[in-house]
Amino acid sequence: MRTWNSLVSGILTVITHTATAAGETSLVSEGAKVNKLAGDMKFTEGPVWLPADKKLVFSDIPNSKWMQWTDSGGVSLYRTSEQANGNILDLEGRLISCQHKARNLVRTEKDGKITVLADNFDRKRFNSPNDVIAIAQ
Repeated sequence: MRTWNSLVSGILTVITHTATAAGETSLVSEGAKVNKLAGDMKFTEGPVWLPADKKLVFSDIPNSKWMQWTDSGGVSLYRTSEQANGNILDLEGRLISCQHKARNLVRTEKDGKITVLADNFDRKRFNSPNDVIAIAQ
């Protein structure tokens, strides 16, 4: 637990220091306008930008849906999920997601196929995976 707390604290320090070093005092530009893009979702989380497709993908967890937003098409269903949550791109640009209901970590392949990357540790099923990071090895 101590290592985890140190890691989170370190990440927050780096983010804060980076913003301060760049002269930023806010994450939102002065005078920026906030627009509501859609409604009718229960709880959204895990936004990730797919640069090749020029779309934002995010999870509507309780509805078991991955949603997508494009400038031309607005918000629509990307695909169904098993209560996907934490989303990120791997180093090859594939979508990696945690799924609460399926209790696993999955990767969306370039052809759209879903590959289960992990669903247990030490032969014990995951409880409710929440967030994921990708690092270069």
